[in-house]
Amino acid sequence: MLRNLNIAVLRLAGPAKAFYNACTALHRKEASWQDFNCAFRERFSDVHSNQYHFTKLQTARQARNEGPMEFADRCKELAQRVMSEVKDPIAQQIHRESADRMCLASFVSGLSGVVYRQVRYAHPSNLWEALNLAFAVDEAEKQASRNETFYTRSDEFAGQLPRSPGKSSGGRNGSERIADSHSKSHNIQTPRSTRPGTQCSSLPTCYECESIGHFAMEYPTRLKR
Repeated sequence: MLRNLNIAVLRLAGPAKAFYNACTALHRKEASWQDFNCAFRERFSDVHSNQYHFTKLQTARQARNEGPMEFADRCKELAQRVMSEVKDPIAQQIHRESADRMCLASFVSGLSGVVYRQVRYAHPSNLWEALNLAFAVDEAEKQASRNETFYTRSDEFAGQLPRSPGKSSGGRNGSERIADSHSKSHNIQTPRSTRPGTQCSSLPTCYECESIGHFAMEYPTRLKR
């Protein structure tokens, strides 16, 4: 017993170690393993009533980022706290079966989304069966979400690929492309007559009136002279 006490003292950490250091009764030489066990049980025993744990079990809900396995463990922990401890083995078995039924009901009703509907429709007979079904549905939903994300990104990436030179948008043929090129060439505006004071190298310019289109010798006023 003394060896067990020494090993337990060496393994203490956190609040348990702080409690041991503050408890002077456990540092006496005559302190036994029973004294150590009773002191720690009294200090770290749950102060909540059974009704508190029963309410927590009934209102248990799966958290946002909590998986089915973690949620099932939380329900089982609450069910263990609800179950009463009695010396009669038959009565203890009855309490355990009642706690298992409450744990199953709380687990199924606390699931969320598609997992809740699928597990509820299956009517599992025990927690292990409900957990296996919930885990399978949850994995299938995650796989479907990954596939949908993959195809969405593939479509977005395909829309950003450069088009090949031999193909045009809308699947137009060669004749349509040639017609477009001709229409664009016709839409190019030819240079209009320049303003007074400017000259164009391709057209004759009159030095009398500084207009474009005839020479000075063809100017009407000069011909009358």
